Amino acid sequence: MKISFNKILRGIILLIFYLVSTYAQVATLKPERPKWGDKLTVIYNPQIKGAKFSLTDDVYIVGILYYNHESNTFWAKMEKQKNVFINETIVKKGLSFVKFYFITLTDWDRAASVSSMIYSDDGVPARGAYLRKMYHSEIQISDSLFYKELSLYPDNYCAYRDKWFMANVTQKSKIDSIVRTDMEMLAKKVKKETAEYLYALSYGYLLLKQEEKSRSVIKRLIELYPDSPLTGQALDSYEYQVFAQQLKGDGPKEINELKLNYIMTFPNIRYAREQVEILASREDFPLEAVEAICIPWKKEVPDHPWPYYSLAIAYLKHNKKLEKAGQLMDRAITLMLQGKLRLYEDISGSITKMTLPEAYVRRAEIAMKRKNYAIAIASLKAAQFLKDETNPKALIMEANIWQELSNLLNAEFAYSRAWQEGSIEAEDSLKKIYKRRHGNLSDFEKYLQKIKEKADKDSDKKIRAPAFKVTSLKGENFNLDALRGKVVVLNFWFIGCAPCRVEIPGLNKLVDEFKDQEVIFIGFALNDEKELNEFLKTTKFRYHIIAKSGKIAKQYQISGYPTHIIVNKNGYIEARLVGGNKNRYKELKTIITRLLKS
Repeated sequence: MKISFNKILRGIILLIFYLVSTYAQVATLKPERPKWGDKLTVIYNPQIKGAKFSLTDDVYIVGILYYNHESNTFWAKMEKQKNVFINETIVKKGLSFVKFYFITLTDWDRAASVSSMIYSDDGVPARGAYLRKMYHSEIQISDSLFYKELSLYPDNYCAYRDKWFMANVTQKSKIDSIVRTDMEMLAKKVKKETAEYLYALSYGYLLLKQEEKSRSVIKRLIELYPDSPLTGQALDSYEYQVFAQQLKGDGPKEINELKLNYIMTFPNIRYAREQVEILASREDFPLEAVEAICIPWKKEVPDHPWPYYSLAIAYLKHNKKLEKAGQLMDRAITLMLQGKLRLYEDISGSITKMTLPEAYVRRAEIAMKRKNYAIAIASLKAAQFLKDETNPKALIMEANIWQELSNLLNAEFAYSRAWQEGSIEAEDSLKKIYKRRHGNLSDFEKYLQKIKEKADKDSDKKIRAPAFKVTSLKGENFNLDALRGKVVVLNFWFIGCAPCRVEIPGLNKLVDEFKDQEVIFIGFALNDEKELNEFLKTTKFRYHIIAKSGKIAKQYQISGYPTHIIVNKNGYIEARLVGGNKNRYKELKTIITRLLKS
């Protein structure tokens, strides 16, 4: 089964984002205990100390509206009334929890979100309200909310899935016992296979590493409850655990086929829209299926970038309607540049920042297929300008275009920049150009050394790494200023992040390979000492681990996990690699090796 890392990363960005604290005095929500049918009034007061926006700004409210089994995004431009911004809406029946954020199309007030449980007509918390509070409450997460939910709705078996999800983060060493005990009790208690029950079971079996049983339950969900949003959520959980546990075999392949058939059968469900960006670039998903999802979607929500972006990628992948693909990608890019994605799933702007460079690269690919090199080069230059992480893809593409245009000088320059960013492909291309010019490779290493020296002289164009003084779990002290003259590799991660865990074995290989050289590996974790020590009992991680590193992550502007930052010998940031996979260490190794030779 193929799974998009970008989708995992976006989920992690959103997870971190949801855990941000709030300042109730900047934003308020009335009434305090909203019921179905009530008028809900949300006020943002820009005159309160700490408010990010002023009365001269156009402030938007973005709400995540949670029902028992799914959520919808709501947004509106707030009205100015006297000295505050106001939004009023009616609480729909079935709503269980709301959370509101405040943004402009270029920024967001990180500290001003407000949330509330929703109550039914008789004043009782709505079905699922306590479960949502488990994720969004400012108080420490505890089982008490789980038991409160079941005391009101004993047949809401989704509660067990949420309980196990939280326990897998906070009590990982006990998760097997917790899940087994609950599932044995449920097997005796439950008389009917409801969607909620099957949804919980499918996840529980995954945590117990019983993939075959989980797969069987998911097939029952698709068969019995194809219209339930829980079916898509169960498929998502399965996919994530396949990645987290690195599961192989026929099971993931079978679920992949079921998933594709399910989406093609129901192209208008929310799950299909959530998946289409990934599926659009896959050869095993028909172009007609992407059109069935995206064409109605863009008509329904004309300012949402994703349907345009996904359909353009599909046309590119299938090499059809390339002129239309270019128009669609242009539209997607324009909407992202306008900040429109913030109104849907990207309140912080992190996803837009991550996606825009890739969108320009895709635009360049479309233009290259049509032999429109001017647009291709311009798009690649935009991608290079906007990128936040180290990724030589755009440089390699640019160099290839220059070669096709017989401009070896520009090709060589682009390849040399890509090589500095760790591209092995670029080094091979530089060898070919060098041999073409000189007839042999006898002085090729000297040639590379000159490129390194020039890059070192350009250090003033790079960003100096923020200073830090920290102590590791083992009591070792690290001061970045004192590490000058060494290559410093920083990894920002946390225990509950599956991509973070998947890359650890490779990172350990990296530490072993460079153990006698001037390289320091530091892992900045979000977790506290107790959680880390418990985790490290069963998972070896040879980086120097620093606990509770949220402030340092903020200094380094970390928006996705894991992120690797490599600091060169002069204390400047040389590379930033966002995302984790089992081969990440190979990319890191190439960059570290180059820096050690500088």
